[in-house]
Amino acid sequence: MRGVVEVAIITPIVLSTAEAERIRRDLVSNIGDVDDFKARAESYQLDTEDRALYDDLIEIEFLLGR
Repeated sequence: MRGVVEVAIITPIVLSTAEAERIRRDLVSNIGDVDDFKARAESYQLDTEDRALYDDLIEIEFLLGR
């Protein structure tokens, strides 16, 4: 008997640069000092909620070419 394979469905969204910048501003307003936040992330000092914020920040910065 073979196991069931689950497949994640990824739905892309299209963002303008202005929308991506707004999302980044919203994230930063929840984060505070971005450099300190990134340093804590790189040294594995974030809780689960902050790690999700970090992942979102890194993704949006990638999309913005930063």
